[in-house]
Amino acid sequence: MALEVFEKVKHTTVLILRITCLVLLFGQAAQAGISIKYPVNGATLGGNVTVQAYVDQAWWSKLWVDGKSIATASTGNVTFNWDTTKVSDGDHTLSIMSYPSGQPANAVVSIKVTVKKHRYFDK
Repeated sequence: MALEVFEKVKHTTVLILRITCLVLLFGQAAQAGISIKYPVNGATLGGNVTVQAYVDQAWWSKLWVDGKSIATASTGNVTFNWDTTKVSDGDHTLSIMSYPSGQPANAVVSIKVTVKKHRYFDK
């Protein structure tokens, strides 16, 4: 009999823990999902670049280059236009942040790219 009571208490405890975990998971605001489709990390770029990404669980998104705001877009499959002639040649960090309605950013994804405005070709 004591063993049965212990088992019931044990199962109740487990059930309470599972319920608590579900409340914690579903009680929080969903974090956005962001993926940068183009350019890829480590790419060498020049001229006007169309940055392509997918953003969900947010109201709007923003492209940042080296911490400077470049462009905004909605969510879903999004594109940002970036004129690389306005930055120096060399390495730069592209970041896309997603923003829920009236709140600070809830997710960010960053990649490194190299800008080379003048391409040199072997003759």
